[in-house]
Amino acid sequence: MKRKIEHIWSILCEKSIIDQDSNNISLQNVLEQLQLTPGVDAKLGKDVNSAEKNVPINFELITMWDRVAKGDIDEQIKIALVDPEGKAIATTDHPLKLSSSLQRLRFRIRYNGIKVTIPGKYRFSIRMKGEKEYEEVGRVYLDIKITAPQKSK
Repeated sequence: MKRKIEHIWSILCEKSIIDQDSNNISLQNVLEQLQLTPGVDAKLGKDVNSAEKNVPINFELITMWDRVAKGDIDEQIKIALVDPEGKAIATTDHPLKLSSSLQRLRFRIRYNGIKVTIPGKYRFSIRMKGEKEYEEVGRVYLDIKITAPQKSK
């Protein structure tokens, strides 16, 4: 099945700003990894391995799409957060709409937390509806490191 729109790139950052004059986007503090310390920075409880934790951090997933067919485009995408063991721990659905007058679409999803199960490489899987099921068209990784709190002297 030939798609009407193609995924070009995706990136995680703390914040993005779109210039109203040029329509260009500035990405601030691109996220490649998070370093968390249980019980110290109030992001995690003392025992991180006891259960899934929600880390309260504001960040954005930005995706860029390009038109490959004429006419209005109305698609559905799913964003799945997959932990280092391959378990999907959060999935969200989003409409992807592009009017016939535009060539590209930049799509921002804002988050106010991330679920953490264990330390390691997490994957944001960008999926688009295929002929029968959703197929991955892009992915972004976030490495989550959990360090032991330093003992006070």
